[in-house]
Amino acid sequence: MDWRPQNFVCTESGHKENLMKTKAMDDLDDLTESCEAASESPELPYPSSEDVLLLITQLQADCKDSFSLLKIRKAVQSYKRLIELKIRCCELLRRQIEKMEDKVTGLQKELSETKELKLQLEHEKVEQEQELCNARFALKQEKEKREKADWLLLLDMYSHVPLNDRNTI
Repeated sequence: MDWRPQNFVCTESGHKENLMKTKAMDDLDDLTESCEAASESPELPYPSSEDVLLLITQLQADCKDSFSLLKIRKAVQSYKRLIELKIRCCELLRRQIEKMEDKVTGLQKELSETKELKLQLEHEKVEQEQELCNARFALKQEKEKREKADWLLLLDMYSHVPLNDRNTI
């Protein structure tokens, strides 16, 4: 809806009245702009109902046409509903943001715990690999000892066999 003065039929009583009408419409435009800014930044204040009623009173003094007054009232009511809707939307978004922040915090905690568990498992893996290496080394030494003992036993047995019988062994 265009809120420009040319869309309203008002009484004309000179240049001064036209300036007042234009100023009143500019004030309404300022309210409109502050509403739009408020929708972008919810921290900005919305126009108070007193400001809107004062503007309507000013416009009523300037405009005698009931159709124009009705258009003004409808526009103001429309903006009031829009502001209420924006406030509800902002509140809903705030709640959603809080839920998402809680979820992010929970996921960060879970990630931290998972990383800690991963580090612990990697440490245990290194320890187990070290134990496995030690066990393999000990097994290799035992095998070498056993082979050496078997070899010495074989040499000892071979040394007791007479030279004639050694070829048959």
